[in-house]
This record gives sequence, structure tokens and C-alpha cells, in this order.
Amino acid sequence: MRLVGRRALVEFEGPIMAKRRLSLWCREVAAANWRSMSDVRAAHQRADVVQDDRVRIEFTGHSVFVEAAISFPVALVCVERVGLMPTPTP
Repeated sequence: MRLVGRRALVEFEGPIMAKRRLSLWCREVAAANWRSMSDVRAAHQRADVVQDDRVRIEFTGHSVFVEAAISFPVALVCVERVGLMPTPTP
């Protein structure tokens, strides 16, 4: 898959471990051959379909998420948002 919007991931201001996880995800996307949202969900347990072609993937161990649009016919993942997940209050 081709990844568009990598700059948002590179410029993300967050904990170093979250940035490393995002870097790893970039490599995962480059190696992926997703044909449908089912493939995305199989690769990422914390992937939620936001709309037909949009997905939110949460990396809970690193408290970071990525929202992206995916075009399966052209094998393209476009990052729309990246951010930190809210910290639960006790």
C-alpha cells in the first residue's frame, strides 16, 4: 500500500514510544496488501471503521491513534489525523 500523509506522522508531537510505533506502522502499511476493511481489522485488532472508506486505528499501549482513508482499488492509505488518546480519569 502507498501511504500519503506521512508528514503528519513525522511531525506528530508526542511521546517517543508513540512516535516509534507510528514509524513501525508506516512500514506495516508499506508491506500490506489490504483488499478490504476486513484485512485491516485482521491486521489491527483496534481498528474501527468510521465510514465506508475511513478507519481509526488505536495503538493502546502507546496511547496514540491514526485516522486514515483507504482506497483499496488503488492501494492507497491517506492519513487524515493522528493524535493522543485521552487519558482515562480515575
